[in-house]
Amino acid sequence: MGYEPYRREKRQTLQEIIAEHKSLCWVPSAGLDFRAMLFLSEQYNSWRGGDFDELPEGLPDLFIFTDVHDGERINWQHLSYSRAYSYFNHERGNVVKKGDRLLHDPKYTEMVITDISWLEDLKLEWHWEELLSCYSEDFGLKNRACFMKVEIRSKICGTSHWDSWNMDIVYAYTENTAFAFDFLLKNRFTVDYIAAVRYGEGFGGSYVSCEWLLPLLIPFRTRYFISNYNLEWVEYENFFRAFSVERVDSIYPLPRSLPGFKCIYDIDRSEPHGLVNGVQWSGAGNVFFCKTDMSQIYHCGPGEKT
Repeated sequence: MGYEPYRREKRQTLQEIIAEHKSLCWVPSAGLDFRAMLFLSEQYNSWRGGDFDELPEGLPDLFIFTDVHDGERINWQHLSYSRAYSYFNHERGNVVKKGDRLLHDPKYTEMVITDISWLEDLKLEWHWEELLSCYSEDFGLKNRACFMKVEIRSKICGTSHWDSWNMDIVYAYTENTAFAFDFLLKNRFTVDYIAAVRYGEGFGGSYVSCEWLLPLLIPFRTRYFISNYNLEWVEYENFFRAFSVERVDSIYPLPRSLPGFKCIYDIDRSEPHGLVNGVQWSGAGNVFFCKTDMSQIYHCGPGEKT
């Protein structure tokens, strides 16, 4: 008998899920990479020496992963994430269940699903032609989302000791800009952390890179931005000339203010716990953890700084 998640009369909304948690991390263009839960955990923070201890809200207790893929156009096997996409592709009869793994590396880390439930659809409009390069409007999973409870076990420092903890996550099959503007901003949610690692840049199905997210950090009240870029090097005077920023700005007018940034540390791609079956968290070099400085606000227009 096939799995029919939409027979339930009443499903929770994503708004309700967010309201039940204290601190949110958004992972746009996540693909099937769930390692943000590893590097933004109390266990990893403790090993690093408490870099995030000054935050009264603490580390994220909810992760939201968003992306657009159908599990057929992309060969996920080289990332060694077993069967994860098949749950979201339920119309073809492939469904993960309790006990299945989102991530498995027998040497360092595994993430096991302990509970799953579908949420109400998001009902967001996407800008296909402007922002997406290889998808069409008949995409069958548009705006579907599910809530999962996950158990994580990891030798966080590459030692012989295994840590174990639980995390709540949402995977939403939706486009990043629609989710940012028409869901997060519209509902005035605080997004304490954004982890934009391995963002598309034209390789994952989009025309844009993650730079367009930076003007949203002030209205999101974001405290940390994790990416392949050291944001201490942002050129504020030239920021709005970037191709991907201009492209998004033509659809969703971006705020003209950016915060200051301080890089608190970076994860070297050679660190052993940065790998899953030999695959780095980032294929573009180190991953930088940048703290926003809301006391230094830069008001920028095209080619100017005030």
